[in-house]
Amino acid sequence: MSEFLRSGRSCRDAVYRGQANAEWRVDCSAARRLAPDASGEDLGKVAHSLVAYTQILLNGSRQHVGNCSELPPGSSELEVLAQLQHQGAATGLIDFTTEALVALWFACSKYADKDGAVYILPRSEVHHLGEHEVARHQALNYFGSGKWDNPLYLWSPQRLPGRPASQGSVFVLGAPFLWPRQLWKVVVARDSKPDLLEVLQSAHGIAEDTLFPDLAGYAQANSVSRSFGADRITRYWEEQVAALSADTPRRQARAYVGWGIAYADVGELEQAIEKFTKAISVDAGNIEGYVNRALAKSRMDDYEGAVADFGAAIERLGEAGEGAEERQELLAHLYWGKGVASLRLGHQDQGHADLNKSVELGTKVWMVETVTGGVGLSPYPKGYLEYRS
Repeated sequence: MSEFLRSGRSCRDAVYRGQANAEWRVDCSAARRLAPDASGEDLGKVAHSLVAYTQILLNGSRQHVGNCSELPPGSSELEVLAQLQHQGAATGLIDFTTEALVALWFACSKYADKDGAVYILPRSEVHHLGEHEVARHQALNYFGSGKWDNPLYLWSPQRLPGRPASQGSVFVLGAPFLWPRQLWKVVVARDSKPDLLEVLQSAHGIAEDTLFPDLAGYAQANSVSRSFGADRITRYWEEQVAALSADTPRRQARAYVGWGIAYADVGELEQAIEKFTKAISVDAGNIEGYVNRALAKSRMDDYEGAVADFGAAIERLGEAGEGAEERQELLAHLYWGKGVASLRLGHQDQGHADLNKSVELGTKVWMVETVTGGVGLSPYPKGYLEYRS
């Protein structure tokens, strides 16, 4: 497998199909729609229904031919079916690809708890369709009389842009499914899927955004059901920092703060503190760096460090010429954070003094019930209470 990944070679005498679950049969999506529970030879009963289904599908799509960019005037019926397939419709076409590594990506792309499979279909098993023949004949010519043992046809579209081109798509048609004896099968172990996906992207540039380059594919890749790795957020801020020149310290410092917050959001506090420290080193007047570093240190129980950073932020804010209202509100929050950290250290006098200073600056304090059932104080509402030690 490693040698295969390094070379990236595909055999011209075969086409490939990747499936994320090695237990699935190789069939067309229309068969799954028409008979979702069929198995074995029962699936052969779908062949006759597939003829009528395909004609109904084509009849309903005629209005779109010539009226959308995917189906220009003069599109053949097979081109219509191919575009419908790649937009999510269930058709009688079975997707294959000329690129073995693309098939491998599909075998690894989903179902991390299941083994995947790459299927290899020798070209000698199929009748090849040329573009001129496809343009002259109706699609139903290739589904014969509705028998499951119709001849298999292989069509390599030449005029389809977008996904078909980027995926090296070819289509097998003529029967609702392929028999195992017609295929070679290579099982992809579930544990190897993440590593294979990483190699496919880094060494060969094969990833979801390159295989699904159209707007529909981009939207699908960012749907609510898709996970979004936190590393992509931190990588974004890394790129922002790299894009800023050294002669813009304020902007660079803000980017480092954003990068640090991204790490803090996913609980990687040491890396967050490292970025906040970098922001401060780039621009010593960056108050956000001190404040966020203080908050991160508090979460790590480094209350001495938190007190020092809150104090540094208060000192710098006092020197800043910002608007009085905004400055006072921020100062109130800083004194509250410093007071809480001081109390955690057992510095009662300093802690109470900072909390009272926060209240004097406008912080409203509320009584709240703690997780242990006691009563504590918080700057978040539950009921007014003026704070005094």
